[in-house]
Amino acid sequence: MKIDIIQFLKKLNFACRLAQSDCLFLVEGLKSFFVVSLLAKLWEVKNTLEPMQKVALFLQKENNPFLTQVFNEVAAQTKIVGTKFYYLPAEDKAYENKSLLKRAAYKAEWEDLRNICQEVVEQDFPWLSLDLKALSSLMDLKADMRFYGVEFERLAEYTSLYPEACSIAIDWGMTDKPELYLDMAQPLTLTSKLSAMAQQNLAVLYTNLLFEKKCFAGNFSGVAVDEEGRVNFLDFDYLYPFDNLLRRFLENYLHNNALPHNVNESRLRRSIETLRFLCPDVDLLSLFDTCFLRYPENAEQEEADDSETDGLMNVYAAQGMVVQPYNKHQDPDGKALRHLLQKPQFAKEKMFGKSSLLYAGLILLLIYLSLKFF
Repeated sequence: MKIDIIQFLKKLNFACRLAQSDCLFLVEGLKSFFVVSLLAKLWEVKNTLEPMQKVALFLQKENNPFLTQVFNEVAAQTKIVGTKFYYLPAEDKAYENKSLLKRAAYKAEWEDLRNICQEVVEQDFPWLSLDLKALSSLMDLKADMRFYGVEFERLAEYTSLYPEACSIAIDWGMTDKPELYLDMAQPLTLTSKLSAMAQQNLAVLYTNLLFEKKCFAGNFSGVAVDEEGRVNFLDFDYLYPFDNLLRRFLENYLHNNALPHNVNESRLRRSIETLRFLCPDVDLLSLFDTCFLRYPENAEQEEADDSETDGLMNVYAAQGMVVQPYNKHQDPDGKALRHLLQKPQFAKEKMFGKSSLLYAGLILLLIYLSLKFF
């Protein structure tokens, strides 16, 4: 009872903060927020801004990376928001020398938000339960900048191979759990307003990562641009895997506007729409069609699916994380292990007959030697 009251008060507090930013429409119609929404209207402050401007100001005021991640994940779900693209452009920001890129969020903030999300999922979107579990694993990157730094460094290594990408690097001497610092060789600007050259470079870099490195940057709100128009992903949440199934969905989506059916398809769709938003002057359909022809499907992926992975690696794969290619192995013959469960039958197996006689002979020899000499 006490826990329920505390949960209700935390949810009411969240609803009141939504009301003060005129964002109660975000929880409108949710059974889990019906009562608290009515109470929160007492604190509602109306304004004349566009809905997305209201949301952007609310998230900026909250300054909670966990909440921003939840918004991005929900905005990617066509079953919730429909096919409309909801995007929050990043404000222009300059980085040079040793600059602070991100600060970690407090894990306690995610605990409170997760409880609210769990209640919403259970009462309003029960089919989202697996997606919520996947979301929880991503939050570790928000709470510890060392984890995020590893993902960032992997992106830096991948993009360093392409001339369209500007150089990005982490200053590990200054980076720790609460803060991540960049070590910039040249000034960069994080922006969502790209020149024609920067748009072309971004489109080519995106497809190179997708078809050559088999991954895509999720939820990037802007890109880093240097003075020569080279680009890179400076603010993203994770590098998600791109396999044959996602490839087929992407081709179907680009040509037929196919709807996503799982969390990774939803994330890919949102990532593609972000690319479209940032590169309005690039013929993306033609570029992707060229890549489909140039890069055939990976035949090795057909042999390994999620059912063939096991243990922790299967959990990581289900959560959308990039794991090392799985090497299929042959399990031992079941008959060879039957003795573990069926001890009496083990003695009758022909394949173990010689071993049993040998052990019995050694035991008799030891008994004979013991009686004779001791």
